Amino acid sequence: MTTALRRQLQSQAFPNVSFGPFRFFEAMPWLVLAASMRVIAFNNAWMAVPATVFASIAVLHAFLVVTQRSIELAQGQTNLGALEFAEQSRLTRAILWRIGLLMIGATSVLLVAGYMSLAPHMMSGLDGMAFDQFSIIGKFWSPVVAAMTLLMIVGAERNRGRVGFWDA
Repeated sequence: MTTALRRQLQSQAFPNVSFGPFRFFEAMPWLVLAASMRVIAFNNAWMAVPATVFASIAVLHAFLVVTQRSIELAQGQTNLGALEFAEQSRLTRAILWRIGLLMIGATSVLLVAGYMSLAPHMMSGLDGMAFDQFSIIGKFWSPVVAAMTLLMIVGAERNRGRVGFWDA
């Protein structure tokens, strides 16, 4: 590495995080938990629903961490890092049930409209934020769910922790 490049890199100010230049590594434990819950859900029919719920919560926690780090990386200010784990969990649960209702509503609309083969893919919107989607409609639906989640997180920060679906 040349001296000029080294000086340029040292002069840039980066947010101080525990993983140095790997700012998004803090989301990895949540994504590993989500992946393990998905394996449990696919291999055990009795545990499928609870494991899917835990996987969704883990994906949302990872999304919350990545949102915080992305805002900081863009030189923005956020108080997401000041939230305690209980407050993060409360925020995640508040967003989860709203997104869950959105996914159920979208599934119901497609079922009523007669699109039986597309409807089940609407229920994997949260999953697609972190893991590969195997359907074309899922590849479009997951970014919509991610955008709604991001808007709810930003809105909750502005509204003292209150999550507003319609505002998003």
